[in-house]
Amino acid sequence: IQLPSTDNFPVSVIGTSAGITEVKKDFNSVTEVPKPLTLPVGTYLVSSHSPMELKQQMDVPYYAGEQPMIIQASTTTQTTVKCTMQNSRISLSYGEDFKKNFKSWTITLDDGLNHVLTYTQENLNPADLYWLFEKDKVKQLTANITAITVNGNTVTATRKMIKEEAAKPQGINEIYFKGGDAIQIPMGVETSPEGNVSGITIKPSINFDSDNKDEFVELPTEDETPQPPVEPEGPSGDGPTLTLSGSNGENLFETGYSFSSVANDFDGNHKIAVSTPKRLKSLKVTIIAGNEGFQGIVEEMGFTDRELVGDTELSGLLGGLGVQIEMPKADAETYDFPIGKFYAMLNIYGPTVDADQTDSPADGIEYHTFKIVATDNNNAVSTPVEYKVTIRK
Repeated sequence: IQLPSTDNFPVSVIGTSAGITEVKKDFNSVTEVPKPLTLPVGTYLVSSHSPMELKQQMDVPYYAGEQPMIIQASTTTQTTVKCTMQNSRISLSYGEDFKKNFKSWTITLDDGLNHVLTYTQENLNPADLYWLFEKDKVKQLTANITAITVNGNTVTATRKMIKEEAAKPQGINEIYFKGGDAIQIPMGVETSPEGNVSGITIKPSINFDSDNKDEFVELPTEDETPQPPVEPEGPSGDGPTLTLSGSNGENLFETGYSFSSVANDFDGNHKIAVSTPKRLKSLKVTIIAGNEGFQGIVEEMGFTDRELVGDTELSGLLGGLGVQIEMPKADAETYDFPIGKFYAMLNIYGPTVDADQTDSPADGIEYHTFKIVATDNNNAVSTPVEYKVTIRK
């Protein structure tokens, strides 16, 4: 860590001398202290600190220190005030697996004294925070996490981080968090053998003297409460399923369907059949545009995890572009997403980027992609379907 310059640290000299109740001298910075500074004989306390107010939460470290000093007659006395960090550095980070599997979350760090730090998906790279632990009061730091997977399931976790458990193996006799501690808290994901989200991982570490060394050691955690079971991410038994088909009932490849804007040799009856024996709760659609023209429409309509069940606005928006579709209804057992009705509109915006390059396209975008996922009333989630449409010149 790079230590700050102390030139602008204010200095205070307070003491008592014979015949004088109190002597107090304040200087706005170290550089303003006279050399030498003449004081009456007596006992003094010299103190200094960072040029700001110490607060519970800060975005910079705060340093302070004090040193007693005795002034004797006809004697020059020198003293050094050592300023140490009074707050603690908190560094919370997200692994790529965490950001990939969760679409939203709230994480709180609680010191048990009504002081709480809060993190959400609004900031994927949170800056270090400097937190003030009350002296000799905080033995543990508790992380509470509630996260929503990309498929809409809720995962919760609570972890207690206990300083004594980290200090003992290092031969350090400390049980309370204190100024100068640095704590790293990386967030990750546990997955099942099938690749589904099964929990949240937290593997914190601590540095007991962040001013003077870079060494971090494990900060053990305890589960405060067991995690509730997580609903399966994929279909099982009578869960929801999605099937791609054409007008003759033939199955289509998930890699998509290619058609010509000149010959119009496409099947406008293509659909994605949604089956939900336990009744439909949610049908979300994401569209990734394959050219700039269609990208504008996608962004304007908010086609990122757009919920179709209960949507009263989308039919009118699409109707204005010549796409007539009926929205799915809650509790339906079946629904057909008429993807073929989009084809005529897609033709308006021309070929997809690099569609005429069959080998190694420049940026890999050869098609418009429709991503669809269904959830039933038992919170079972279908395997997401990706349907890719290429428009060639």
